[in-house]
Amino acid sequence: MNKPNRCLYIPLFLFFFIITCIALFIDNSNNWFAILTGIGCGGIVSVIVAWLIDIVNCREQSIKQKKLATFALNNFRVAVCNYLETFADLCIDADPKLEKQEHTFEEWLQIYVLKLKAGAAVRRPWIVDAIERVETTYRTFESNIYWLVDGEIITIDEYKKIKMFYRAIWSSKIYYLMKEREPNPDIIMEVNTHIAAQMKLIDNYSDLLDVAYSGDGDLSDKENTVNEMDYLQ
Repeated sequence: MNKPNRCLYIPLFLFFFIITCIALFIDNSNNWFAILTGIGCGGIVSVIVAWLIDIVNCREQSIKQKKLATFALNNFRVAVCNYLETFADLCIDADPKLEKQEHTFEEWLQIYVLKLKAGAAVRRPWIVDAIERVETTYRTFESNIYWLVDGEIITIDEYKKIKMFYRAIWSSKIYYLMKEREPNPDIIMEVNTHIAAQMKLIDNYSDLLDVAYSGDGDLSDKENTVNEMDYLQ
């Protein structure tokens, strides 16, 4: 969040306050009393007004930056939602009775692993496709990271956390194993538990783990709230 430059305003305020205090020790019939009082009081008022204006501007700038960050990461966030809801689709594919149910990602993951152990199909292409969508949208985001960081829209710390989260999905054992053979259900649980742990480190993504959703794009629909026209005005 942008913050007013207190290192500028506090010394100026103290400077004019001291001038005002000095004026109080001068006889009010002396010309210097009027001069110092005018400078001191006028300076204090000017500093306070400038400080308040700066506070308002910083808040507005922070809101704008937050909106731009949301916009810049929206496609990646939707791809992540698509990855999470893929496990709901896989569960419903294995058991159509689950179609109307809503669960969190970790609950769907547990159900899916149990279905796999009971003999359900893994549906490798579904998960591979979801992982590749995450890859594509992350690369688009990363290609713009210089101006996002330079414009203070994304912090370096936020970028590092998002990159670690992305790597947890893209570099996971699931992706490579699913390209070659049916992975062990325990590996699917282990890798996705790690992915969930990485998500919890990111403020704007940890909340996704608390959302209960059904299949067929339900989570993406709930979370994709960005209106592009809002950012063109």
